[in-house]
Amino acid sequence: MKLWLILFITITPLLATAQKNLENKTFINGSTAYWNKTSDLDTSKSINDITLRADNTFQVYSRPSYSCWSWQSYEGNYTIHKDTLTMFSNYEVKEASYTISYSNTEKREAYRIHFNLDNNTSLNTETVFIAYNYDEYSHIKTTKDTLYTNTNGVLEIPFKRVKHRKKLTSIQIKLQRNIDYVVHIKNDNSLDIKPFEIPNTIQVALKTNPKIDTVYRTVKAILNDTFLRVISINKTVSKYPEADYGNGIYFHDLHYESIYTLNTNL
Repeated sequence: MKLWLILFITITPLLATAQKNLENKTFINGSTAYWNKTSDLDTSKSINDITLRADNTFQVYSRPSYSCWSWQSYEGNYTIHKDTLTMFSNYEVKEASYTISYSNTEKREAYRIHFNLDNNTSLNTETVFIAYNYDEYSHIKTTKDTLYTNTNGVLEIPFKRVKHRKKLTSIQIKLQRNIDYVVHIKNDNSLDIKPFEIPNTIQVALKTNPKIDTVYRTVKAILNDTFLRVISINKTVSKYPEADYGNGIYFHDLHYESIYTLNTNL
């Protein structure tokens, strides 16, 4: 009888820990979520929902209040040891698909853009889809255009073809080949304001096979039936940090209240 009691006392906490994995549960921090209209845009990539599924997978959501187009999510696996939750996930980072350089040519009344491949060969005639973006304070909407490169991979955009050129801050160019190239030609590091003119001579080297790196992320949290509190976030360093957009996702306030749900597709 005493042995049975000892076994019962020993096994019961283990069963209780295991039971945590048998129920789908969602934890919510609504301070920056879409229903909170007073949230700060600086926290637009903070995590709002964490759903732990019964199969030891999880899904997290970022749902900023200002636009559903900016919502993001990612998934992974988790383990629970006593009151510590550990979430494992990974994501791919692709190196930039092109390099770009600028210069100015006097008396040229056009943007001259020379495309070549990273093996130093020029493109043939290509269809180019163009978007002209303007100073945000001008309230001028983006305009679109379609042009073609010549047989040497050179695209010329006459100044007179660009409406509101004095307010132009960037030109976005899309070429469709084995991969979709989206090239941003801009006046400085900003796409929104215009302190300088865009140089009129641009060299663009397209990479035929951009490399991919995998980043691994580990998040640890304290977990009980009513809340989840994140205590650490670690991830490997990408070979291409300038393209690692996962850097911008974080856990706002680090504290999540729980709600119960049977729907794992929230």
